[in-house]
Amino acid sequence: MSRTASDDVASNIRQALLTGKLFAIDALVSLGANVNAADGELRTPLQVAIEHHQASAAAALRDLGAELLGQYANRAERSIAASRLATRLRELASMNDSRKLIAYLESGANPDHLEKVGPGGYWE
Repeated sequence: MSRTASDDVASNIRQALLTGKLFAIDALVSLGANVNAADGELRTPLQVAIEHHQASAAAALRDLGAELLGQYANRAERSIAASRLATRLRELASMNDSRKLIAYLESGANPDHLEKVGPGGYWE
């Protein structure tokens, strides 16, 4: 499988997030990078920023319209991502990792959210 230009942009925005280079994030977005595109692990750039303690990058992404549950190929992927996010919130609460938990909540995570996955079925 060969890499595409969008793979390269996604890789570059991820590198900018991990290093907290806000100018690079702005430049990539101005070149068309999607701040809501999920990666192969169904994580959005905002989730990556929060997980790597990049508070300034997370704030910049929110200002650019980034969401925790961004754009996915289909409803099934979105449901899986929502389930993983809910699980992550519970993990952070049980580990008493208030810094990440607060960052998720400030970014719009809803700890009471249920994601409908089918007739009568919900992810908790």
